Amino acid sequence: MNSNQYTFWELISEYSIEIPIIQRDYAQGREIEKIEEIRNTFLENLYESLENEKQLDLDFIYGSLKDGNVFIPLDGQQRLTTLFLLHWYLAAKEGRLESFNQILKEFKYETRVSSREFCENLCFEKEINFDSPLISEELINTSWFFLSWKKDLTIRAMLVMLNAIHKKFKNSNKLFDRLISLEKKLIFFRYIKMENFGLEDSLYIKMNARGKTLTPFENFKAKFIQLLQLKEDKMELKEGFTKGFSEKIDKDWLDLFWKYKDEDGIFDKKMMNFIN
Repeated sequence: MNSNQYTFWELISEYSIEIPIIQRDYAQGREIEKIEEIRNTFLENLYESLENEKQLDLDFIYGSLKDGNVFIPLDGQQRLTTLFLLHWYLAAKEGRLESFNQILKEFKYETRVSSREFCENLCFEKEINFDSPLISEELINTSWFFLSWKKDLTIRAMLVMLNAIHKKFKNSNKLFDRLISLEKKLIFFRYIKMENFGLEDSLYIKMNARGKTLTPFENFKAKFIQLLQLKEDKMELKEGFTKGFSEKIDKDWLDLFWKYKDEDGIFDKKMMNFIN
């Protein structure tokens, strides 16, 4: 292993960042009191770092490379997602998004089709009114936002986080250049590239357990989609079959099982029972 000091902008300029399908949903934007306190403290630290030009060390982020140019985070998904949203917000707010969206679109979620499409569309959105009190309402009212996406736990958390970022940074001025500066590196993390590492190794399970453990349904879905893709690559399934299945399980089937969700908005156990 080797450790290097990286900013988010440096990492995404060098690699595509792909949140793997086996990862859990984005959690830093959850509407839970304990999470809200953590979220606000984190945003306060980010704001103070940029406003006062003080360095902020976000600790270690571990991951492996796929095909030499795609970074797959093992640990650091939450921080990377929040940094992606902050970069988008400041670029869009300062009218700089069109110049940098080709870089930002290299941040991708593979956990759900809807999450992936939301991040991609976000990078090319030009009509947001930053005088609005809630950025989430602005995004939900765009032509590309599907109302069913409000049931995607990652998208819901991203919308909450964007509202919190807006509340904290709406009166800021020209912080985007400070955020992406490679000279000062105000907000950085220690990037560790793990060689010859597979996502199914026990190390992944142990490290992921520090957060919310994956449900049996999430594990099943990830492994089943990997199996379908393997068969599609061998031409045992028609081209596009895996993508079609992913869209069904993350959209149409989600709609069917949504009414059976528990108080945390989780319906995984019900869907897994049905599959069994």
